[in-house]
Amino acid sequence: MTLAWMFPLGALGLLALGAIVVLHMRHRMPGIVSFPQLAFWPRVPSESRESPRWRKPPISLLLLLQLLAALALALAFMRPAMPDVAGLIGQRADAVQHVIVLDGSTSMLARTDDGRQRWDVAREEVATVLDSWQQGDGVTIVVASGNPTWKRAVDGATVDDLREWLADLPVPGGSPDQQTVSSLVDGSLLPDLAPNITLVTDGGTTMSEVDVVLMGEATASGGNVAIVDTAVVSDGGDRSIRATVLHDRPATETLPWVVRAGDADIATGTITLASGESDTFAFGVPDGVEQVTVSMVVDDALPEDDAAVVSFTGDTLTGLSVVLVSDLPGAVQRVLEVLPGVHVEVYPSTTPGIREIAAGADLVVYDGSAPSPDDVPNAPMLLVQPSDLENAWQIGGVAPNPEVGDIRLDDAIMRDVSLEGVLFGETPIYVLPSEAEVLASGSDDVTTLPLIWRGTISDQPYVAFAIDPARSNFADRVSFPVLIAQTVDALVGETAGGRTIPGETMTFDVPGDVLAVEMVDPDGRRTVIALPGTDGGAQQVTLPVSAVPGQWTIGLLDASGFQVDSGAMTVNVGDRAEATLSQPDVVDLSSTGVGSRPGEPSPTESSALVEIWPLLVLVGIAVISMEWWAWLARSVGFRRAPGGTRP
Repeated sequence: MTLAWMFPLGALGLLALGAIVVLHMRHRMPGIVSFPQLAFWPRVPSESRESPRWRKPPISLLLLLQLLAALALALAFMRPAMPDVAGLIGQRADAVQHVIVLDGSTSMLARTDDGRQRWDVAREEVATVLDSWQQGDGVTIVVASGNPTWKRAVDGATVDDLREWLADLPVPGGSPDQQTVSSLVDGSLLPDLAPNITLVTDGGTTMSEVDVVLMGEATASGGNVAIVDTAVVSDGGDRSIRATVLHDRPATETLPWVVRAGDADIATGTITLASGESDTFAFGVPDGVEQVTVSMVVDDALPEDDAAVVSFTGDTLTGLSVVLVSDLPGAVQRVLEVLPGVHVEVYPSTTPGIREIAAGADLVVYDGSAPSPDDVPNAPMLLVQPSDLENAWQIGGVAPNPEVGDIRLDDAIMRDVSLEGVLFGETPIYVLPSEAEVLASGSDDVTTLPLIWRGTISDQPYVAFAIDPARSNFADRVSFPVLIAQTVDALVGETAGGRTIPGETMTFDVPGDVLAVEMVDPDGRRTVIALPGTDGGAQQVTLPVSAVPGQWTIGLLDASGFQVDSGAMTVNVGDRAEATLSQPDVVDLSSTGVGSRPGEPSPTESSALVEIWPLLVLVGIAVISMEWWAWLARSVGFRRAPGGTRP
């Protein structure tokens, strides 16, 4: 280890060593002895008559202790500093920039072997790093989640604020956004402070060239079982829900599930799953039920994802607004209207100004028609057997009854969608541009044709079906409402219709006279977001969503603090990637800028110097105490010895 001297002029204190030696070489002045006559003088000991003024340095315990004490204090005056001595008593000679990357993914909700959440253990580790702060240091905490956040402190008061903020921070959730996290870390590095980067994680994230603190693994015997998806299915007016369960436990199990509406059980059953397997179960929902909670009856490491809430009602604040353009609304309208939180408005295909009508809509659905080139909505679109659209697609013929070809089952839209046995009837053969992405294709004896594809129109995403529900039996299959629901999710996001996932944000428009939005999570944690307000029209508000499952309430406040409107959103934390605790998908948060700057060593190669003079001062004080006790013992011994003399 390299030793540095912060005050080399302190070496002048070493002169005290020579002074101590000189003092010990000097004889004491001989005492005065009276004699009645000179005849007695020869009888005086020679050392009392002829001793020189100086002598050789006596090797004694007192001399050695005094020299050791002086040496320790002189070295302390020179302020020695060494790297990598955090365990010793001392303080760093140079200020550093502490950058703490805290894993805030949903898996941090899991319990460790002692029953505590990984998140709580991680926050304790962060508090330990904060305890090493000293005057002149900077501190930045970057929370790596689906919606990364950060907070900085530069003095003692703001470090205390940072501790309070961290103590009240829930798990943000989601899978960390690598690019945003790396940008936040790079932006927190200051040119005049040495970086000290620490990653606190459960193993779901990694970074190169940083100190990594790993949380304990989830309870091995508990494993995890999670409800990772729910879909509402309508069949002839009857409502049902399909729930997908992921099993991340070592052995095959038959697990019970229960569905509750309020305090009443409306459905129960069991599902058998092997290790690493996922499967679905379905149940009907009685008319009049507005919200149900689907739960797995199981004891596992992450209980928050054992349940999912499905709400069938929406509000004007957080609900999903859909404009349906159709001359003969049928199966498509019925499926859309049973989706959670969806409000559907129907307009004939001859209605002019759909772009203006759909200005505030979340989704526009064309059933049997297509937008005109000069009236394309500024919103995502779902098109069911659309007509020709210039520069987008053309109909090049008709296939009498095509058969199913290739299907992209790995795509979120086509997941769990089976087209086997579907009688498509007469199906147009669409000629697509090269940038269109075909998700499902069909074929007849002559040609191959797209059945489901997606692309963009006027910078707006769309998904199109060549299938006509009225001419095929597809609308009678359970896959049809599943396909519609997953397409809506893909186009407008999983946060639509008041449904929200952790780590994301919910964005919606509020009136211009609203000056604050109040959000209360199921734990009672209250967040108020101030708005500037506008003279007219609407203003947009974005709310962060953390991994607190259940029903959240949202209130709009005017200038006097009065609530002028309210809404709700449902948060379910089940996620395929985050629920797999045994083999997590590791997110690499490293970037070329993290941990070092051009021409500087990485944090693992450059450690801050720690001053060790306080330790030397303590050594000096201890030696002085020992020297005093040695002198005291010697003095007492001489006083007790008859005729004792001092050298």
